Amino acid sequence: MVSTLRNGVPTFAVDPVSGGDKVTRQADKPGWTEAFKPELVSDENLSTTVTRCLSEAGGAKSALVKEPAILFLKDFGVEFTVALQVSPGPKLRVALIPKVGKVLE
Repeated sequence: MVSTLRNGVPTFAVDPVSGGDKVTRQADKPGWTEAFKPELVSDENLSTTVTRCLSEAGGAKSALVKEPAILFLKDFGVEFTVALQVSPGPKLRVALIPKVGKVLE
């Protein structure tokens, strides 16, 4: 999503984790408001959001978050390279397992 905003393209996303997680944080960082927590998704919300994103106002709004999105991704390549150099370890995976009830089915 942030990559799309970096290019000035309005987008929307649904965070798959109840209560919001990574997708919500990515949207919040540059100030984008078109990300939903799964418990707030409805046909009406999505329809309204798509209409808003495709409007002139949606384009203008995405232009406002373009620079913050670029800054958010500025060090991504370096951070990704460093992350790939971390030795694998089963203990690291414990934090990746969602807590019970955290992921919607």
